[in-house]
Amino acid sequence: MRLSSMVLLIALFTIQSAHAFCVYNKTDIGIKVYQVKGGRKFKKFRAKLGPGQKACCHWSNRDCNKSGKRDADVSFQVFKDKIPREDICFEVYVKAGGWLVVKGKNGHYFCETGF
Repeated sequence: MRLSSMVLLIALFTIQSAHAFCVYNKTDIGIKVYQVKGGRKFKKFRAKLGPGQKACCHWSNRDCNKSGKRDADVSFQVFKDKIPREDICFEVYVKAGGWLVVKGKNGHYFCETGF
């Protein structure tokens, strides 16, 4: 791959991630993520993520960000994808243009956020 092509791919990735909140699963288990606040009723962000997977929603998408503002607060509940359901993060706030990373292994999991 030529250097100019690599630079373009990196620029496109950076631009895309700067305009969406993303949830990253950096654990050794499957997780479920449900939006608690900030999204439209019945259209909120939901994702089932295996280890190493991610899901995103553009901050201007009013289904997952009613205000349409990049710095609006949205919140999520994260739990293990198994029965009985076990919370990892009960309610974690993220800016609509930010990110949430779920990290950990061997039963020790936590959430980090950023903007």
